[in-house]
Amino acid sequence: MKVAVIRHGVGREAKRVLTYLQKSIYKDIQNIDDYEFEFFYLFRQINNENSIRNKEVNLSSSFSALPFEKVINVKLPKNFYIDFSAHFTKDIHKDNFQAYRHLLNQTFMFRKFSEEIDIKKFSSFIVLRDDILFRNYGNLNKLIKDSQKGYVTSIWDWEGGVHERFYMCPTYIFEKLIYKY
Repeated sequence: MKVAVIRHGVGREAKRVLTYLQKSIYKDIQNIDDYEFEFFYLFRQINNENSIRNKEVNLSSSFSALPFEKVINVKLPKNFYIDFSAHFTKDIHKDNFQAYRHLLNQTFMFRKFSEEIDIKKFSSFIVLRDDILFRNYGNLNKLIKDSQKGYVTSIWDWEGGVHERFYMCPTYIFEKLIYKY
C-alpha cells in the first residue's frame, strides 16, 4: 500500500519546524516497512500579509523543502476570495473572516494537488501543516493502519483547529475533504 505524506502551508515557520519534523515524525515514517511513502510539499508564497488574529504584520514566506519532497507551488486565482460577511452573520474569530479565507486557501491547495497527482494510487494520506510540531503521536504504524479505514487526528483542541493541521485518512475521505469549503 502506498501512502502520501503531504506537508502544506505558506512557509512562515518552515525553516524552524522542518529540522524537527525530519528528526521526529518523518524519520519514524521512513522507518516503517509496511507501506511505501511518497512525500509532497504544497507551498503557497505569501508576501507582506497581515494576520489579524495573531497581530502579526508584513508576513512573508520562507521556502524550505527536503530533498525527498516533491514540491507543488500553488498560486491562488485572481478574485478567489468569497465575501464571507454576505453569508455569515457572526465572525467567530473576530478577524474579518480571515481564518475562513485561510481554510478556503488550504482546500484550494489540496484541489491543485489532486489535479497534478493521481490520488487514486494512494491507499491513504498523512496531512500536516508546515508549522506543526509533534510532541507525541503514539504508535505511528498503528495510526497509519487505522487511517486505511477511517479518519485519524488528535482529539486535543479539536475546536481550536488541530484537525485542520494534522490528520490521516483513506483516499475516499481525502477526496471529500478537498472539496469541503
